[in-house]
Amino acid sequence: MTTYDSTTARPAQRGGGRPARMQVRFFGGFHLRVGAVVLGPRQLGGTKPRLILEALLAHGGAPVSKDRLVSMLWEGDGSKGSRANLETYVCVLRKHLHAAAPGIEDVIGSVAGSYTLDMSRVELDLDRHEELIRRATDPRTAAADAVPLFVEALALGQADVLPEEGDLEWLVDLRRLHVGRMRTLLVQGAVKVLDLAPSLSRQWSMFALEQDSLDEAAWISYLSSLERLGQHAEGLRAYNDCRQVFARELGCSPGRVLQETYVRLLRGANEANGELSRLLDAVVSLHSVTGSRGPASSLHRGPAPRSTPPVSFEEARLVLSTLLARAGSTTNGGAAAARSA
Repeated sequence: MTTYDSTTARPAQRGGGRPARMQVRFFGGFHLRVGAVVLGPRQLGGTKPRLILEALLAHGGAPVSKDRLVSMLWEGDGSKGSRANLETYVCVLRKHLHAAAPGIEDVIGSVAGSYTLDMSRVELDLDRHEELIRRATDPRTAAADAVPLFVEALALGQADVLPEEGDLEWLVDLRRLHVGRMRTLLVQGAVKVLDLAPSLSRQWSMFALEQDSLDEAAWISYLSSLERLGQHAEGLRAYNDCRQVFARELGCSPGRVLQETYVRLLRGANEANGELSRLLDAVVSLHSVTGSRGPASSLHRGPAPRSTPPVSFEEARLVLSTLLARAGSTTNGGAAAARSA
């Protein structure tokens, strides 16, 4: 570890003798606070010292080798980077931290050719975000208790990660990981609160689909929320949109769960029309019994929200035959009337 002369102060202490903690923000731009002292992105000795601190924070306190840090800081221009340059910038960073709050520079340690960060003295908003997600998605957390956790996590994570730092590869990867995590969080939240707050579930599902229209889990939660809200017609339109997107972009149809949701939406949309609803049950039953291959063959096996039991194979044939005969009779009668006219 780098040594300091006799003028170096002891670690900054809070009331009660505990070492001061460093509060760091990544979302929306770098921001560092130690007690009452605030350091912006330009107050740590320059770009390279700040990137060193950010890289160590992004690794969550795990040792990062000096060679790895050199490649991260001088990406694509390794000829200008070296261990000696890195060590110089680390000294600059420590001196600026010391000037802001004597003793806080000791959060940066070194071991076996690597640098580390004492995360027990750091409060990082990325870590707070992950903790909120962990608590909200815990199966033991009730939906009512999870809602404020999801809301806080989504509000915290909506800002970009270190937007001022450019497009270094490791930062691009960090941002991409965060965007994907946020989309997953939206879907997880939509599923968790579906029964408690279907309107909120619908909203979060829509946000997820705005980010990725091919996210099947987001489509499932979106259609399910519309079903819970009784918005069957809107659900059918949404399923048609989903089907078109999947066909155009992936060359396939929606999966089994989406197709099952579609059938429930159809039943719900036609619940007031007993004859049409019965026809739908007949078609689905025939499709299942005849052994059609593919996900649709199991559509009738799931529980239906209707109070009437599913029709048997013979009943389905009778319903279809009767309705087709009636349709034919109506058509023939209409044709005869037209001729007589």
